[in-house]
Amino acid sequence: MLKITKKILGYTVVVAMMISMMSVSFAASTGSLELQYQCGDPSDPTNNAIRPYIEILNNGSSSVALSTITIRYWYTKDGTVGERFTTDFQGSLPSKSDIAGTFGDATNGHYLQVGFTSSAGSIAAGNNTGRMKFRAGKTDYSNYSETDDYSYDPTKTSLADWDKVTMYQNGILIWGTEPGGSSTPTPTPTTTPTPTTPTPTPTPGGSVIYCDTAAEIQTALSNAQAGDRIVIKSGTYTGSGTSVTTGGGSATAYFYSSKNGTSSNHITIESETTSNPAVLQGAGTGSGYVLYITGDYWDIKNVKVTNAQKGIMLDSANHCLIYGCNVYNIGMEGIHFRDGSSNNTAQNCIVSNTGIASASFGEGLYVGSDYSVWSKYNYSCNNNTITGCTFGPDVTAEHMDIKEGTFGTIVTNSTFLGAGISGQNYSDSCIDVKGRDVNISNNTFYLQNNSVIKAIIAEVQRPVDDSLTSNKSLTDTSDGNIYSNNTTYPGNP
Repeated sequence: MLKITKKILGYTVVVAMMISMMSVSFAASTGSLELQYQCGDPSDPTNNAIRPYIEILNNGSSSVALSTITIRYWYTKDGTVGERFTTDFQGSLPSKSDIAGTFGDATNGHYLQVGFTSSAGSIAAGNNTGRMKFRAGKTDYSNYSETDDYSYDPTKTSLADWDKVTMYQNGILIWGTEPGGSSTPTPTPTTTPTPTTPTPTPTPGGSVIYCDTAAEIQTALSNAQAGDRIVIKSGTYTGSGTSVTTGGGSATAYFYSSKNGTSSNHITIESETTSNPAVLQGAGTGSGYVLYITGDYWDIKNVKVTNAQKGIMLDSANHCLIYGCNVYNIGMEGIHFRDGSSNNTAQNCIVSNTGIASASFGEGLYVGSDYSVWSKYNYSCNNNTITGCTFGPDVTAEHMDIKEGTFGTIVTNSTFLGAGISGQNYSDSCIDVKGRDVNISNNTFYLQNNSVIKAIIAEVQRPVDDSLTSNKSLTDTSDGNIYSNNTTYPGNP
C-alpha cells in the first residue's frame, strides 16, 4: 500500500503536558529488581562525557519485561547546549537499538533517562542485563564538571549497588533516592512503543510517502522532491537490482536516487518505527550497492542495510545525514563517501560483519578514493563527520580508511571493536589516515585481544603531492591531523 500525505505549509500542532515532578525517597528496593552502577570515567570528571555503566539484576522468581523499566542518572548539565545519548555497549541485550536515552529536568534536578523498547525482551528470574555502557555528551563537545553531580561516584570502579541512580517500573520508583528525597513516587513515562502509525511533522514543499513494498520504495526514491519523507513500514525489502552509471563504469544498485533536496527541505528516507526498523537488502554479498545516493541534502535514518557487496554508497552527494543505521553482512565496505561527497555526517550508526566477499576491502567506513582511481572519481571528499558510531566486530579491513586527497574528516565519540580485523592487504590498524586536517578525538578502542592489530591509528603517506597526503607522523601536526583523548583497551568492553 502506497500512502501519500501532502504536507501543509505553516501549520504545526503542538500538544504539551506539564507533569509536576516531586522529590522522592525510597529504600534500596521495593521488589525483586536491583541496580548496580560503575563509574565509567573515575579519573577524569571534567571531560566531555558522562559515562554511567549500569546492570539490572532480577532477584525474583518471574521474568520482568525491560520495556517496563526506566533508569535516571542525575547530574548537573553545566550549560544550555543540547545533549545526545549513545550506548557504547548493550550488555546481554540483543541490540543497541533496544535502548533509548532522553534528557529531562525536574524540580529536583537534571537527568539522563534510559528506557528499553519491547524488542529488548525480559530479564529472566535470577538473571541480569549484563553491564550496559551509556554515554551522554553535549552537541558542541564542551566539558562537564562531574565532581558535584548527584549520581557520580568515582569510587565505584566496579559494579556495586548505588541508590543515587534511580530505577522505575511502570512509572513507579522501585530503586534508589531522587535528589532532595521525600515520600511520593514520581510518575515517569516508559518507552513502550505506541501501536499507532506515527504522523511525521509536515515540512513545507514535500509529501509523506508510506511504503510497504520494495517497488514502492524505489518509486518514491526515483520521484523524490525536496522536503519529501519516505517512510518505510517494518519488514525486509529486497531491491530488484538496476544497473547504474558510476565514475568507474557501472554497478548494480538495489535502491537508488539521484534527486536533490535543499538546505531547508531535505529528502528523508526512514523506518516508520525505530523499535522494528525496516531492512533494505540486496541479492548477495558478491555484487551491488544496497542504497546508492547521488543527490544532495538526504537524510537516511534508522534503517538496516545488508546483503550486498557494498552497503550505503554516496557519490557526488553533499550535506547528507546517515543516522541510526545498522549496516551488516556486507561483501566489502559498509559505508562509502566517494566521488566528491562532502559535508556529510554518519551519526549513531553500527557497522559490522563487512568484508565477507573480500576481507582485504572490508572497511567499515571509507572516505574518498585511492589515488589509483582518481581519473574516475573526484578525490575531494572533504569535511565529513563520523560521530557516535560503533564499528565492529568482524570488520575485516580497517574500521575506517580516510584516503589521500581528502580534508577535514572528523571522527569523534565512536567505539571501535577489533575482533575480526584480518591483517589482509596490510589491514592491521583500526583507522588508516592518509588525508589531511583530520581530527580523531574522544573515541574508545577495544582491541578484543586481536594480535593482528599493530596500531590504533596509522598515518600512511601516499605517492601523491605532499599537500594531499598525511606526513606519516602522528606527532607532527604540520599536516593538520589531530589525535586527542582517545582511549584504548586490550580486551573486550
